[in-house]
Amino acid sequence: MRENPHQRSEENLTARRASVPALNYPEALPITAARQDILAALRGNQVVVVEAETGSGKSTQLPKMLLEIGCGVAGEIVHTQPRRIATRATATRLAEELGVPLGTLVGYQIRFEQRADAGTLVRVATDGIILAQLAHDPLLMRYDAIIVDEAHERSLNIDFLLGALRRIVAARKEFKVILTSATFEADRFSEAFGGCPVIRVPGRAFPVEVRWLDIPAEDHADPILMADAIEACLVEGPGDVLAFLPGEREILEVAHTLRGRAGARDVEILPLYGRLGDAQQDEVFALAKTRRVTLATNVAESSLTVPGVRFVVDSGLVRMSRFSPKSRIERLLVEPASQASLEQRRGRAGRVAAGVCVRLGSAEDFQARSVATPPEIKRTSLAGVILRMRDLGLGEPSTFPFLDPPGARQIEEGERTLVEIGATDRHGRLSGVGKKMAKMPVDPRVARVVVAGLELNCAAAALTIAAFLSVADPRDRPADQAQLADLSHQKFADLDGDYMSALKLWTAWKEARDTLGSSALRRWCKEHFLSQRRLREWSDVRRQLEWFVRDRLHAEVGSDAATPPARAVHEAVLAGFATQVAHRGVDGQYKLSDGQTFAIHPRSSLARRNCEWIVVGEVVDTGRRLGRLAGKVQPTWIEKMASHLVKRSTSEPHYIRDTGQVAAWERVSFGELDLIPRRRVPYGVDNQVEARVIFIRSALVEEQLGVQADFVTHNRMIEEQVNSIARARRQANLLANADRKFQFYDSVVPPTIFNRASFEKWRAVIERRKPEILRMSQSDFFVEPLADSHEAKWPLQLDVGSHVVNVLYQHEPGADADGVTVRVPLLELPDLDCDRLEWLVPGLIAEKIEALIRSLPKRVRARFQPVEAVIQAFLEQYQVGSGSLLELLARELKRASGLEVRVEDFALANVPAHFSARVEVIESDGRVLATGRDARGLVKKFAAQSDLARREVIARTTNGLPIGKEFAWWIAPLPAVLPMLVNIGHQAGQVRAWAALEMCDGQEYFKSRSNVRHPDAHVKAGATSGLYAIDQEVHNDRGVRLRQFATFQEAHESQSRALCELVLQLNRGAIEHHLDFYGEFMAIQSVAGSSSDAWKHQLVARIAQLILLEGKEALPTRDEFNQQIEGVDKKILGASQCVLYAVAALANEVRALDSDLKRPAPASWAPILQDAQSERDDLLRRDWLQDMPLNYLLVASTLIKAHRARVAQLEGAGVLRAQRDQFDALWKPRLSQHRPKRCDEATWTQLLWRVRFARLLPWGAGQGLTPPIRERDLEAQWLGFMG
Repeated sequence: MRENPHQRSEENLTARRASVPALNYPEALPITAARQDILAALRGNQVVVVEAETGSGKSTQLPKMLLEIGCGVAGEIVHTQPRRIATRATATRLAEELGVPLGTLVGYQIRFEQRADAGTLVRVATDGIILAQLAHDPLLMRYDAIIVDEAHERSLNIDFLLGALRRIVAARKEFKVILTSATFEADRFSEAFGGCPVIRVPGRAFPVEVRWLDIPAEDHADPILMADAIEACLVEGPGDVLAFLPGEREILEVAHTLRGRAGARDVEILPLYGRLGDAQQDEVFALAKTRRVTLATNVAESSLTVPGVRFVVDSGLVRMSRFSPKSRIERLLVEPASQASLEQRRGRAGRVAAGVCVRLGSAEDFQARSVATPPEIKRTSLAGVILRMRDLGLGEPSTFPFLDPPGARQIEEGERTLVEIGATDRHGRLSGVGKKMAKMPVDPRVARVVVAGLELNCAAAALTIAAFLSVADPRDRPADQAQLADLSHQKFADLDGDYMSALKLWTAWKEARDTLGSSALRRWCKEHFLSQRRLREWSDVRRQLEWFVRDRLHAEVGSDAATPPARAVHEAVLAGFATQVAHRGVDGQYKLSDGQTFAIHPRSSLARRNCEWIVVGEVVDTGRRLGRLAGKVQPTWIEKMASHLVKRSTSEPHYIRDTGQVAAWERVSFGELDLIPRRRVPYGVDNQVEARVIFIRSALVEEQLGVQADFVTHNRMIEEQVNSIARARRQANLLANADRKFQFYDSVVPPTIFNRASFEKWRAVIERRKPEILRMSQSDFFVEPLADSHEAKWPLQLDVGSHVVNVLYQHEPGADADGVTVRVPLLELPDLDCDRLEWLVPGLIAEKIEALIRSLPKRVRARFQPVEAVIQAFLEQYQVGSGSLLELLARELKRASGLEVRVEDFALANVPAHFSARVEVIESDGRVLATGRDARGLVKKFAAQSDLARREVIARTTNGLPIGKEFAWWIAPLPAVLPMLVNIGHQAGQVRAWAALEMCDGQEYFKSRSNVRHPDAHVKAGATSGLYAIDQEVHNDRGVRLRQFATFQEAHESQSRALCELVLQLNRGAIEHHLDFYGEFMAIQSVAGSSSDAWKHQLVARIAQLILLEGKEALPTRDEFNQQIEGVDKKILGASQCVLYAVAALANEVRALDSDLKRPAPASWAPILQDAQSERDDLLRRDWLQDMPLNYLLVASTLIKAHRARVAQLEGAGVLRAQRDQFDALWKPRLSQHRPKRCDEATWTQLLWRVRFARLLPWGAGQGLTPPIRERDLEAQWLGFMG
């Protein structure tokens, strides 16, 4: 036998035995007649089932019988009731019958309320109280007998208690158990307790007539029909009326309807339901002075006896709670009551006299109803039961001896609830939180709120909320003052929701309770439509919970003076009600995590706030799903408090350059709700392997590391090189697989590195020991080493004339940029060697030649086999860039085969595009002006634009010449050869310019250089310095300086004029003296029509030019000029005579030609005469003396002689004319074209003069026409220009 911790001393036992009062049994009660049978059964059995109908007196007489057989002395007799109303009423009635004060020998205990002392023999308690005591007293050792009243109601507590009693009676043979039940359950109870005896006691003292109104089922709750039936009873005869309605709302509606009826005058109408205040409940059970109508819910079905009732009006409805494990929603639905419930109600009409029971339905409707109300264990959540069973070690719900074991789905739902609130793990083991929760006599969800409050430092507020959730709502809302009540309650409303509103109400109630007297407090409650009894119950519950926290959990609660932040409060609520989180949809409905929807209760402070996320205390279905007790929350709070319930899924892992971390987009969901649809979270900690791969690919391979690193620059350069090689060779198979770069880094980076911080830390150490560890080489990219020199065959730069341009390669057949691309700045475009571009690069030239040969007509290309040998022979004979590839190839193929092969025979349209260089013309700002594969067309198209751009650059450039300064009166030290080619660096490319001397005004410059003066000589040659200074006293109005020119011709002409100017500056006086000596020659200036000064100046300049050039075409170098200056005095006379005689001879011939042309002649001679006149006029145009090339000036007279001879021989010159016409037909078209690119301006000018002389050779040969020019020499020169 287990030791009894409540073992009493002999003295105490004696005292308790002596305290048992006299026991009297009213003869009017039916149970009195069965007293001896019951006593006998109790003496011979542990368990007795008493089947007693309503009105039999079982609730008050059975405790006396247990006292009579000696129970209540060694331990108390506990008498359980299913409702608090019945508990208080039964205890009060029993105390009155025994004649003792309530709370002494007879006491009662409900949740957080107790009226009993150490001498109590009979304790009336709710079944929930006894269940709570099982936690610390699993065999109920403080009791020696128990009466389970109304066991047939089969509430969850009753079923759990019955299961526990089945174990207790097996362990305690002295323990007595009485179960009271209606007829339909008695045998089941007997069977469950081993076939214990059943004592049947009739309950009705008087017969009850049943009347059927046959009203359709849908109208059973109609307040008008109910009022009609009640009024009919009042009219029929004396006696009170008890009406059964499904809920508080229906009671208030019927009361309101009934008060306006004539038959209900002078009748007291009282409500009776669970939320009713104590005073109003007591009113119902007190003897009435007037006739009374009691409107009650099913609380009046059993246990309670409403006095004076002769009429029962039954709607046949009940509001019953049903929990759906599938939807996890508790539905409080109005449904037809069972036959057992209707019979219980009928029994209330026969307690004092013969009665009448009016049922709104029909007899057929009665027979169609279920026999009994389903046990609560079949229609409620088992979370609390499972938690208590685990804490008490009572086993699993599936094996516990319930009369009706719960279904697997119910147990599963209860287990899931405990996991959701953190009470158990997924294996059903109690957690530390769960053990704390099991010690509190409240619903597990509410207990979780308290524990969370302790964790979140808002324990006081959490206790207040938990107590509020455990009692009836203290806010009254009378039907006739609903709007006024709602307005009054708004004083306590909080915008954050009903939980914060409850805290406001608590603060207001506590302040009123502490400051107001009892009468003032009652008025305050009435003014604010608050139930003082429920407020006190709230206070009591909170106080008891606080005691549990301090005593059982050993935790401090703290003060409730200050209201904590709404976040802390709602996080505590979320801990217990996480599955009640809901999100607002576009339709205004809120959606739970399981997909169920509801609306916020209209009296919630959030009803019209349109909050996105809320948590509700419960969702009930009363025909419309409503969420009660709503609080505004945030998704992150839900995630925090329900972290074990949310599902996290990551997607799109990626590297973040700014932070150097690998992250992913996380979606946090809770069932069907997306708490956080998309947020970035670290990815590497939990996914190290995958994060490392992403880090290597993004940070290292794709160069997104985010810090400066030499190895990145190095590897990028190597990769560009190998890609360029592959593109250039047009061989993608040269490279290893695309992941080769990744494989390199993967092989050297340690496996623990997956972000920049760890990588940089490792790199700082490893590069000190192995500087090259992260540096790649070309061999890391190639499948195998290259067999030849790539740079030689596929250069990255190409010499295309006077410039070197960058070359790009791309292997993308069909793309515009496929093949070789040269990037030519606009400034360099005029110097582009288009012939050189035809040869492409050495690595492609053989392939291009083969493609060109294969483009020839079949009859032609068939002669060139094997083609490789033909290509080899061609490349051995011609160097790359030695001329036009097409022309050279056509010439070579013709020579090799003997067939006529022309450039036009190559079908270039059939040659792949990548065998023609693609040219990109680049503007100074980097923009691509144009692209194309017709290089010559681009040069021509942009000729004017590029020339303008070049001249602008040259004009803006003041530095970069070999000397670096301008020289006004001396040259020191000049380059050896002028004009000299110079390259001017510019951001848009290299500009070719020609440095040469030009004439300038030297006055201003000379003044700033006054120290440069030689006192005793006109010219002083420095033996080693090569300096030439010009005395200020000698013609100081002209000077020379060094500058740049856009073209060689411009530079050459300027250099010539400048050198002549230097000669004149030094020798002008001597030359002019010779002109004066040969004054008779000055008269010929009239031939040109020039002024005497201009004529004289031009003669002097030509003499100086002859002195300078000495009959040569090339300008003197620096050294040659120095030598010429040394002996200039000896050259002046000869040069002057040469020029003057040449000019005089030309003048004489011109006069003679003019005379010849004036002679009469036939009209057929007109073309020849006109040609001679035109030649004469063109030769002697304005400034002819200074413009005519010096070498032709000296022999120009012979050209005029030839024209005179031609005019003189008109009559017999048919053959000569034919020769001339043939010559003109060949050369006029040639000379009308643009100057060939290979011919400079000076050479072109000479060619024009040579042609001019050559066309008159048939007539001039006998006239001493010089220089003698052969047509074949001219032809060879022309072909040389044309390539």
